[in-house]
Amino acid sequence: QVVSDQIGQPTSARNLAEFILQISTERELPPVLHGTNSGSASRFDFVRELYSLLGADVNLVTPVPHTAFELRASRPMNSVLSHENLVANGITPMRDWKLGLTDCAELLVDTEKS
Repeated sequence: QVVSDQIGQPTSARNLAEFILQISTERELPPVLHGTNSGSASRFDFVRELYSLLGADVNLVTPVPHTAFELRASRPMNSVLSHENLVANGITPMRDWKLGLTDCAELLVDTEKS
């Protein structure tokens, strides 16, 4: 069971590191930049995509509302960040989260084979 009604931006640590290196050469940056992969997804979307990439049965993943879990801290329903400031400053936003996840899944499969 995975939460399906809260939306965010899954972000690859590798993609974020590459992004930080890219912008570190910029002389003038706006005060706020959002370093997240493009696109958006719920945790449910994310887990189904990962299952699919790993060849697992995506039907094993079932959606539930966030209220199904009692959490100590509340989370926003939508935590998608804008890349408008990047584009306005000539900086290419990070690639789609699914591409970052695909790279990660490939590493998992390669590690498993070793």
